[in-house]
Amino acid sequence: MYSTRERRKCESGMTLMEIIIVVALLGTLGVYLITNLTQTADTAKIDQAKLAIGNVRQALQLYRVHLKKFPSTDDGLVALLENTGDRRWRGPYLDDANKLVDPWDMEFEYESNGRDYKIISAGPDMEIGTGDDVIYPEPAATEGVQGE
Repeated sequence: MYSTRERRKCESGMTLMEIIIVVALLGTLGVYLITNLTQTADTAKIDQAKLAIGNVRQALQLYRVHLKKFPSTDDGLVALLENTGDRRWRGPYLDDANKLVDPWDMEFEYESNGRDYKIISAGPDMEIGTGDDVIYPEPAATEGVQGE
């Protein structure tokens, strides 16, 4: 039989297997937390892009009230900041050029025929035409609703 002192010596501390299990569990927990935090940050930036597009939409509506049309694709969103030559222009309709930039520091893409328009943020991957783009109107929406 072992004495009390010898038993304590054998039982104190952790085995290599226990250490490996604890490290693996901590690693798994770390990966889970980092993944969730990254997804939360991306979701927050997408929401921020939608809010920024909302500000641009309000400026476009005021532009339309004054000029009876939206800026053309060629004039772009810069027409909200600078007069493109129309005497009815009463802008600037935005107080800062940074409002034409999305949360990923990319300029919003803008397309218009003068009656309807589309605003696009490239999204987290910063490439237009991919699945993570933030678009107004949303693709599921019916065409022609921009002119409200």
